Amino acid sequence: MYRNTVEYHTAQQIANRYIRKHYGSHQAARRIHYRLKKDMYIYRKPDDEILNIEILYYEDGDIGVRVWDNKMEEVKYEENITEKPIAKKEIKPAYPYEHVYELNEETYFH
Repeated sequence: MYRNTVEYHTAQQIANRYIRKHYGSHQAARRIHYRLKKDMYIYRKPDDEILNIEILYYEDGDIGVRVWDNKMEEVKYEENITEKPIAKKEIKPAYPYEHVYELNEETYFH
């Protein structure tokens, strides 16, 4: 999570690019998320470990992602990892629960 800063807006732009590239739209991504959640494919118990997300920003504008265990010893998942030159790298924690806005939650299931 970011404060309303330049970094926040940059993160928002990256997320929007990723969603449009891989899902076509926010609505499609949200539908997929809630279907997977309903079918228990992405559910994680609150006592699950905190993961680390490594974000690689390649010089050509592409982005690669690795999901590590909490100790950064085992890669759990990776996407778009290449040998291209890296302009910048970030590592952020990923907590084992999701933010839920209860007033809006039910509408996503329809």
